[in-house]
Amino acid sequence: MIDTLRLAKRTGATVRSLTALVDRYALRGRLGELVPDGRPHRALWDTVAAALLLHEIVAEQWTSAPGIDALVASAGERFGHRNGPEQQTLL
Repeated sequence: MIDTLRLAKRTGATVRSLTALVDRYALRGRLGELVPDGRPHRALWDTVAAALLLHEIVAEQWTSAPGIDALVASAGERFGHRNGPEQQTLL
């Protein structure tokens, strides 16, 4: 899994919410085309926004398309790896 927030930290953006990054990269129009009835904090909108954002940040931060190893090294999450206290329950 690639964490777009970790990648966004590389950009120098001071506000890194998904909607702020969508605006920074002028992605609202494309999002409206792809998810016409969508809105922030809904699964489909957020997923498409993160995918579009990933493409924009990679294009900005790398001179050529990075391999998966470079992306994972920069912003990867390893499944089963714990970086802090484990959440015991959802509620």
